[in-house]
Amino acid sequence: MSSKPTHTAFVTQEIDVAGEKKTLWHRVGSVWPHKSGPGMTMMIIPGVAISGKIVIMPVKDDEPPINF
Repeated sequence: MSSKPTHTAFVTQEIDVAGEKKTLWHRVGSVWPHKSGPGMTMMIIPGVAISGKIVIMPVKDDEPPINF
């Protein structure tokens, strides 16, 4: 893995707020591309239990890193 992740992993949750659907985004990990070919590695923050839809998005410039 390279030293910096290229993507962030989120679990999304649909909720109803006053009759309007909203999506909550919970940051749960980081994603790195494989050096030796196709594929990626995802590291989940220790102690986080996840279920549901995982969304992978490019890292934003102002996003603080996750320390594993």
